[in-house]
Amino acid sequence: MMMKRILFFCMITCGVALLFSSCEKSVIDLGSTKKAYDPGAPVDSVKFKTDVVPMLDSDCCVCHGTGGQAPCFEESVAYNNIVSNSLVDVANPSASLIYVHITENPNHHGGGIHASSGDLLLQWISQGALNN
Repeated sequence: MMMKRILFFCMITCGVALLFSSCEKSVIDLGSTKKAYDPGAPVDSVKFKTDVVPMLDSDCCVCHGTGGQAPCFEESVAYNNIVSNSLVDVANPSASLIYVHITENPNHHGGGIHASSGDLLLQWISQGALNN
């Protein structure tokens, strides 16, 4: 009787150990610590400084650079100008003015905007439009 209990206990222990050892551990990118963690939110795969700023430099700064049309999208002031001019709407990313203006058809921005730029901006805004 005692041997059956020991054997049963060993089987349960091995089963639980096998269950926990087979679980996959994944790293979660929490993004900015300034906002509450939302497990349903997209991962911060698009960064402002490394993805959005180069796109603004190549596609927008010809007209929206220093001394050009407002708002200025030069790297040093781009984020503040985007936020202070309410060009992003994190609650409804596809309604963000910056996204709407570069994806409108016909495009009144000289045709220099590429579809991939719109996708990039939409993803960045969907991630919370962080200054990252």
